[in-house]
Amino acid sequence: MTNQKSNKEMVAASHLFAKSIGADTPLLEIAKLVSDLATRLDVITVLSDVLTAENLALKDYIDGECYVESKRTGVYTCAGINKPETPATDAILSNVHAEGVEMFAAHQRAMIGKPLKNDAATSYAAGCAVEYAAQLRAGRTEGGV
Repeated sequence: MTNQKSNKEMVAASHLFAKSIGADTPLLEIAKLVSDLATRLDVITVLSDVLTAENLALKDYIDGECYVESKRTGVYTCAGINKPETPATDAILSNVHAEGVEMFAAHQRAMIGKPLKNDAATSYAAGCAVEYAAQLRAGRTEGGV
């Protein structure tokens, strides 16, 4: 049963299985593998979201609440001043922001043609939102988010 395998084993088995799929491969076996992979992906996605949220909370706490004493001078300074870079967390957060902006763009597009709406302005706002979402993902926004 595939549920007893680790994620690494599932990935390896999936690649091997994908190479061996032919016209005679039972569809049920393929469906079971795809279902197991989808379930694992869902779990990993949730874990990633939870870890990102925790990491952001820790970063905020360090920036606002933590102070460290310099052994050399004895002076206390904010720990956030010398905090390490977190590019993976920053990229995930940018993606979350971009998804929110894209949701706004989709909402604006859905409003086109509705009574009491300016279709040109609504369409323009949706287009600008999509461009801004792309900038968020690329990390090229002015003034930060």
